[in-house]
Amino acid sequence: ITADKGAEKKATEVGIGLIIEKIVPTYKHFKMPVTDCRPLFEPIDYIVFNGLHKANINSVTFLEVKTGDSDLGTSERMIRNAVNDKKVEYRVI
Repeated sequence: ITADKGAEKKATEVGIGLIIEKIVPTYKHFKMPVTDCRPLFEPIDYIVFNGLHKANINSVTFLEVKTGDSDLGTSERMIRNAVNDKKVEYRVI
């Protein structure tokens, strides 16, 4: 049994993307301090507490890493829309 070339290429791209999303904060051109980033990887890659490294958090960024032409998935789009619509909460339990 042989895999379709397109499916094989896509599987390779997805695998590479999964590796890259885990190491991207260490990339020298990454614009955010690594110490501000907290990985989730699912359903979104990182939450960045901007200024945490200076003990002065001024904003929070939901960060999704994409490679190639990949689009946001359904959950990622819903998260983006909730943030854009300011439907974000903070709770203490």
